[in-house]
Amino acid sequence: MLQLFKLFATFYLVLQLNSIVNGDQEKKCKELFDIIFVIDGSDSINKVDYETLRLAMEGMVDRLNIGDGNGRMGIVVYSRDIALEVPLSSDKDYLKNQARNMPHPRDGTNTDLGIEKMRKLFEVARIDVPLIGIVVTDGISKHPKKTARQAALAKEFGVNMYSVGVTYLTDIEELEDIASEKSQVLTVESFDMLARNLEAIVKLVCPNGKTEAEYRQCPFGMYWDQEEIKCRASAEVQCPKDKCSIPSIVSYPFGNMENCKAHWVCSHGKSVPMCCPEGQGYVPFKGCVPQSNCKDICPLEKKEECNKRMTWDELDKYEEFFYGYGWVKKCCKPGHIFDSDSCQCIPLHNGKGYEMDNDKQKVCRAVVHIPFDNNCLDKSGNQVIVENHNVQLLGNGLGYFDGNAKLVIPRFPEMHSASTFVIKMRYLDAPTKHMQGLLSNGDCEREQPTMFMVKGRAGVNFMAESAKNKFTTFHLPAKPSCWNEAYFIHDFNTMEGYINGKSCKRWTYGPIKMAQGGLNIGAVRGFQNFQGFMDYVTIYYCQEEKPMYK
Repeated sequence: MLQLFKLFATFYLVLQLNSIVNGDQEKKCKELFDIIFVIDGSDSINKVDYETLRLAMEGMVDRLNIGDGNGRMGIVVYSRDIALEVPLSSDKDYLKNQARNMPHPRDGTNTDLGIEKMRKLFEVARIDVPLIGIVVTDGISKHPKKTARQAALAKEFGVNMYSVGVTYLTDIEELEDIASEKSQVLTVESFDMLARNLEAIVKLVCPNGKTEAEYRQCPFGMYWDQEEIKCRASAEVQCPKDKCSIPSIVSYPFGNMENCKAHWVCSHGKSVPMCCPEGQGYVPFKGCVPQSNCKDICPLEKKEECNKRMTWDELDKYEEFFYGYGWVKKCCKPGHIFDSDSCQCIPLHNGKGYEMDNDKQKVCRAVVHIPFDNNCLDKSGNQVIVENHNVQLLGNGLGYFDGNAKLVIPRFPEMHSASTFVIKMRYLDAPTKHMQGLLSNGDCEREQPTMFMVKGRAGVNFMAESAKNKFTTFHLPAKPSCWNEAYFIHDFNTMEGYINGKSCKRWTYGPIKMAQGGLNIGAVRGFQNFQGFMDYVTIYYCQEEKPMYK
């Protein structure tokens, strides 16, 4: 029997009504889609079960309505290496034959390799067609961190990921890392059950259907109120599954958010959101204890949103966001500069000569500035070494990257101790269907980057890996084959990105994990090098003070 993983009571259910399937009794997908199954061919699956899996995959070809003008399907079988790759096809006979004869390598569980191959097969997918990836496995991958990383890259590429765990040997946390949403995780007891319940997978991934359920989470301190159909303060909601209804529980962690301070405290049978004081962290079911390394910000601390931001080169100007127009540059009054702390312009002088507060006198200047004028050298005045690997100068202030070129800044020792790290670049890409690297750290030949910007077909993917081995990723749209201005901003708590004024900001679970190499411009390991033009690359970092960029 299929079992959906049970979520906590603070999750609420949002019903999304889609088109109703009329006529056919047999549920089939009626819209265009491209789907690839990633199959575990490891030695933990016996011969009989694998034959059952072959028959199940063959049956999926008919259930998913594969054919010209409809869906296309592909298959990847992995073990220690990739044993089979079937590119996206609408030929039902070909796909059934491939499924019927899937090899069974029985040599390890390198799930990361299977997901990576799936993403590469999707590079020839149709434009504006949903991309669906389904990983079917019966155990735990050999490299869980690499598996989570490849799943994150696939999601940023635009693949809607699902995971199916067969038998109770699977790791539910890893299945959730693979899937795009927790509601897109399925577990079954055996391969026989999988074969007998193919309809459940069809319902899970099919773009059609009467209703689809999606689980989301209320903000910390709130519960879902089914009567009001919205999230409300936990004290105002009668939740029948409140953990504090159990008399022996005094406190418990907020289990769905990485924050060392946030937790729930029981008061008169109800859950009350709390945060540990400075210098303390929460230990599950014990309470707040001294933890000098707990630096997380309490999510209950609400800060007023500022719709203004500083410009990176003119202190007396700022940009303000207007709906329908985006970011508009404005000027402070004469004798004033913009202060991001107070979200307003402040006097440069206070009537007693140049007597600004120390924090306001400090200016964070560029650490590296590469304008591509007559060479690829650093013009910031800091004499930072920049290695040019085949970047061509066009003589008009532009550098050309031919798909094999890159810039390398081999030594950047202070980056990991900086409280703020900012990279700004302006680029124009050549038309391509492949993902290309804009920026990364680490040695491209020997180690995986722990931060990068990767350009896709219609946007840029941002990634940062924290020292806690947690990944933060997001995607921002960009203009293909046009000039784009991009920012990568990271501090100890958040990663922020800007593309042409559009922004996204996410928690990062601490500072970026250190990499042995320096910085690479135009290259990211595992992706094609950038092909196109760059106008400039500028890098800033600052210590404890709030910087003003110049």
